[in-house]
Amino acid sequence: MLGMIRWVVEGTLVAMLLSAIRRETGMIFFYNQYQLGGWIHRYLSWGEMCYTRTLKMVKRSKFFRKQLNEDGFGRINDSGPKRRGRDQSQYSSRFVELD
Repeated sequence: MLGMIRWVVEGTLVAMLLSAIRRETGMIFFYNQYQLGGWIHRYLSWGEMCYTRTLKMVKRSKFFRKQLNEDGFGRINDSGPKRRGRDQSQYSSRFVELD
């Protein structure tokens, strides 16, 4: 039983990671090429829901605060590493056009 709980928790964490990648970069997992596309879509939707709920919980928590420049994690308004190639601003945070 504990092994199954572990797999569910790890699967949820991977789905949440994919959700965070989608929200930060606009890149999505190309699941339409697989026969299990419907199942994969539901799995990714589960990750989206868990990620959204986690963010809401963190924002309400007294244990978290906004990042300051003195924290040493880079600039606050930095959008991450420099992107090469195409400008990513053309993509919305919800839907991405794939080449």
